[in-house]
Amino acid sequence: MAADLFTTAERAMRLAERIDDISLATEAAIFASAAALRLEDVDDSRTLLTRAEVLMKKRLNVERDVWAAVHVPIS
Repeated sequence: MAADLFTTAERAMRLAERIDDISLATEAAIFASAAALRLEDVDDSRTLLTRAEVLMKKRLNVERDVWAAVHVPIS
């Protein structure tokens, strides 16, 4: 199940980035990071969380996207 979540979330992140939906890309990166951690892939988890942080700092509307803004720093 975690492997399916990882694959789906990573794909969602890439698609969201392609359509320039920063909020969705950030959330998908957070979910993919959590799934990678569940799969004991610490390197991928860290990479995805770093990607979420970059996206968040880039253009995320923190007031509109409170969930992502709160979860990136604590994940």
